Amino acid sequence: MNDLEQRLSESLVRRAQTVLEPVFTADDVVHAGRSAVVRRRVLAASGALAAVVAAVLLATNVLGGDERALPPVGPTSPPSSVAPTPPSAAGLTVVGFNNGKTVTIQPNGTRSTLDLPPDLTVLDVIGVSGGWLVHARAAGDQSHGLWIVPEGADTVHVVDLEGNYEVSADGRTLAAVVVGGEVVAYELPSLQERRRIRRFNGQPFVVGIADDLVLLREPSSDGAPTKAAVWNLANNLMGPPTENNVNVWSLGSGGQAPVAIVTDPATGGQMRGCLSVATLRPDALPENAPGFCATDESGILTVLRVRRAAISPGGDQLAVESYDERRERSAVQMVTVADLNAGRWQPRPTNAPPDNRVLFWDSRDTFVTASRGPDDFGAPYYRCGTNGACTPLTLPTDLTEARVVPVYGGG
Repeated sequence: MNDLEQRLSESLVRRAQTVLEPVFTADDVVHAGRSAVVRRRVLAASGALAAVVAAVLLATNVLGGDERALPPVGPTSPPSSVAPTPPSAAGLTVVGFNNGKTVTIQPNGTRSTLDLPPDLTVLDVIGVSGGWLVHARAAGDQSHGLWIVPEGADTVHVVDLEGNYEVSADGRTLAAVVVGGEVVAYELPSLQERRRIRRFNGQPFVVGIADDLVLLREPSSDGAPTKAAVWNLANNLMGPPTENNVNVWSLGSGGQAPVAIVTDPATGGQMRGCLSVATLRPDALPENAPGFCATDESGILTVLRVRRAAISPGGDQLAVESYDERRERSAVQMVTVADLNAGRWQPRPTNAPPDNRVLFWDSRDTFVTASRGPDDFGAPYYRCGTNGACTPLTLPTDLTEARVVPVYGGG
């Protein structure tokens, strides 16, 4: 390893030590790089691309770079903060613990205690059509699984998990990576199995569900882009994987998915980075959707900075987490799909605290963020509007480890 490579590796390791969270999932990693291992892996997969990316990062992060080419990520004049709002007044649902029981509080103030087996450690709860879906781990066991608590009925164990799971926006379809690596789709609340399929050489990652289409990708614990594909539940067929490695983070109810692609000049053509919103076809994730595409270092770095892009239910807005290499922190920004479609990168700042994570959209115009990972109960939560103003949420004080949770199709 030469001197420049050594300095780059040391810089990336230092960045990993400041950015790495105690809990993260496959798509919850800073794309710009967590360690030297990430860069070596990309270098092995794509020499020309990795060399250019490494040069960009070296110029901007190790050597300082041109400040004019690297506008800081995040607000310069953020919107004014507003007073904390009780979650029920904001139309949100809260889950927490009271005397060892899992308690849900709906926006209208209605409380209910989930009838769960006593040996479960609850990891996550979401509202679904006809009840609650609980992600939990059995006592003394590292395995984890899903339980459903129907309204007015007994709790049912759904399946043990090997990977992640997602629920459709209407709360009626669950797709889960089960033990053995298969992806299984269930109807909710009946739990009737619809389809199952095996994807890729290893364990897949479920990005989202829109009608009968399930978007899958290869997992990436280090944030590197991977292949993605569409699973059509109507005919149980899997489309071909994307030609390029992509980062795709979310899926709207209308089948729109924000996609980032950095193409390698070694495969022909000029190196460029593109961030677009593609609408799923029944057999594929399009890779040529109109979007913001750049061939200069600043533009490519802008694409590489995007850590996560959560699309709104209406499919017209993105809540984006972008990573700032110089400040070594991420910021939440708003981007319109119309701007991307017109080839413009015009993010709007929010006043979400630095390093806040975008968790989920709770309406067409508002989304929820938290200051720690989504699996951490009790994190400070904020509700942000498309105007950039984020309101701190005051959680019920009688609940321990309380958290705001999404509700899909009722709950």
